[in-house]
Amino acid sequence: MEIELLEVTEEDVQWIKRWEGYSAKAYWDYQQWSIGYGTRSFEGEEITENEASRRFKEALEKYNEILFSKLSRYPSKGAKTALLSAVYNLGGSGISPVIRHYNEGNSEMAANLLRRYHYAGGKPLPALIARRNAEADRLMRGSPRVQYDRTYWLMPPDATEKEFIQMASEAFSTRSTIGFSADDAGIGDLDNRNIGRSF
Repeated sequence: MEIELLEVTEEDVQWIKRWEGYSAKAYWDYQQWSIGYGTRSFEGEEITENEASRRFKEALEKYNEILFSKLSRYPSKGAKTALLSAVYNLGGSGISPVIRHYNEGNSEMAANLLRRYHYAGGKPLPALIARRNAEADRLMRGSPRVQYDRTYWLMPPDATEKEFIQMASEAFSTRSTIGFSADDAGIGDLDNRNIGRSF
């Protein structure tokens, strides 16, 4: 199943940036010369932080396309950031098994497998261990133990106690959720979520 591409957000950019680190001068990165926030370079190149950020965002856009060409279900916001970070760092084909588990709805298996990708030059690196753990945790955030249909009734901030009790009675009959927070309405990486506005 093809899914529509979700854009790279500023949150994605900033979260992945902190794992990449910034270098104004080109450095040898195991298999290539890199610079800025991990983009391709050549020996002796120097760039400003602004140029590094521009190149990084441009590269993330390309890796985001690679990621979404492999996904068959929409990721949660946290899962998208985690997977994009891993794809940027390891390459699209590098984490295909992780994405396969994620597509099958097994976020836990995907996260556990992702934690194993912490080697560089044949050796485990503490920085990569920390990054994979953070990505795996973010991948799992909001993932439910089981899939279920969820309905959340969103109350207006000026609702009266009488209106709340009336809505609570209706929500109870269908075992749905009621509250005042639009953020809470989006909790959980569920396939079927319905939000109803009351009153």
